[in-house]
Amino acid sequence: MKKSVISFAILTLFILFASSGNYNPAESKVGSMAPNFTVANAHTTLSLQQLRGSYVLVTFWDSAEPQSRIANRQYERLAGKDLIHIGINNDRSQAILGELCRIDHINPKNQFHADDDGHILSQWNQNDGELHSFLIDPQGTIIAVNPSTTLISSL
Repeated sequence: MKKSVISFAILTLFILFASSGNYNPAESKVGSMAPNFTVANAHTTLSLQQLRGSYVLVTFWDSAEPQSRIANRQYERLAGKDLIHIGINNDRSQAILGELCRIDHINPKNQFHADDDGHILSQWNQNDGELHSFLIDPQGTIIAVNPSTTLISSL
């Protein structure tokens, strides 16, 4: 009986330690692969995987952080045939996102609500308390965090 309890305890500890390493969010830094994700809104469904072959700029933003909101507007205006911009909004609801798109004059087709994809923000390991933008090359590698408009214009 005592041997069974010890074996069970060791097995349980092994499982706990093994499973604690299974969830490893992406580094979300320059040089690392961007985590794959799928987002959807009323207009479209996109996955980062299907956008391979293009430069992609993923902007995390919300209305409570003016810097991220301004960056989202600037990046949206720079998007074109050589750059796909995806805005991921972290506000409380989809309705707020829709109103912000109207006020900021941004295309709602390129804007997605974070809660629609099961806490996508946590996949990007942004634990410094700020929302960031990530420029991803055609192979899926992050090449810049919060890129300058000059860098984007040079693509």
